[in-house]
Amino acid sequence: MTIRLATLDDASVATKLLLNFHKSCDLPFQVTTAWALGLFKACVNDKDKIAIIKDGGILLGMVGPSLVGPFNQCLEIAWWVEPDKRGGSLKMLKMYEDWAKSKNAKLIEVKSMHKFPETGIIYERLGYEPLEMSWVKTV
Repeated sequence: MTIRLATLDDASVATKLLLNFHKSCDLPFQVTTAWALGLFKACVNDKDKIAIIKDGGILLGMVGPSLVGPFNQCLEIAWWVEPDKRGGSLKMLKMYEDWAKSKNAKLIEVKSMHKFPETGIIYERLGYEPLEMSWVKTV
């Protein structure tokens, strides 16, 4: 499969990928198939969101006002590629970056779960810099 914009026809594959992402992170809360499907559909149907798909991978993002300056910023919602499908996945990031530029975003944000520190090394090699850190508390 080539890297492309996802369509609603990709819903079952995308839902499975989002659930696999969640499972891999060992997060302290449950998600449902309905939640993953709804998130995916929102990213396909909203002009200010994007869903990129490839064989074994998905990247979801959105554009909106930035909290760090008077401009728009693109935020990654989720990016997951199955471990056995990771080759060539940075082309997904390039497509996300191109989309961000087409939306006149001044910042592009990508994230890495604390469990996967190697992702930050890759981002830094590609010119990304740490801007802020998040701490979360489950309530």
